[in-house]
Amino acid sequence: MKHLFSLLALIPSTLAAPLLLSTHSTVYQSDGSAASALFELKAKEDIVIYGLDVNIASQSEQQVEVYTKPGKFSGHENDESSWTLVLNSTVVGQGTDKPTT
Repeated sequence: MKHLFSLLALIPSTLAAPLLLSTHSTVYQSDGSAASALFELKAKEDIVIYGLDVNIASQSEQQVEVYTKPGKFSGHENDESSWTLVLNSTVVGQGTDKPTT
């Protein structure tokens, strides 16, 4: 089960070395009601997402997929053709309410 919630680290795409400018955190909700999270990110300049933690209750290997879409997600939640897969990875869950990187 995929749970996409937690941390974004943003850096300007023009920098050669990562420099942390900003983070955004959300509250982990361990009720298990969501298998995904959608959020919009507006940037004044080009950015790179440096990291993303997820909340996975299981402590076993789980598949995590991250998709992007230009513009707003509203109205496109169920339209697979609107989304681009940018990460498909297997991670070991760290347990309920613990960040999995």
